[in-house]
Amino acid sequence: NIVNMIPAWFEKARLPGAVNIGYTMFEADRLPDDWVAACNRMDAIWVPSSWMRGVFVASGVSVPVSGF
Repeated sequence: NIVNMIPAWFEKARLPGAVNIGYTMFEADRLPDDWVAACNRMDAIWVPSSWMRGVFVASGVSVPVSGF
């Protein structure tokens, strides 16, 4: 289940029993704390660049983050 929206809305689209992947972006050098928590409730996060991957990881996202 790939959820393409802002992390604050991830929970609304989660499917029980599925692998839930958040696909999102944020063009800043730090994520809001509530976004970090929402990302960490997903199974993985996909972002569109390696730079954004670094931002998500540095902000505290601890699930696997892939930057393309």
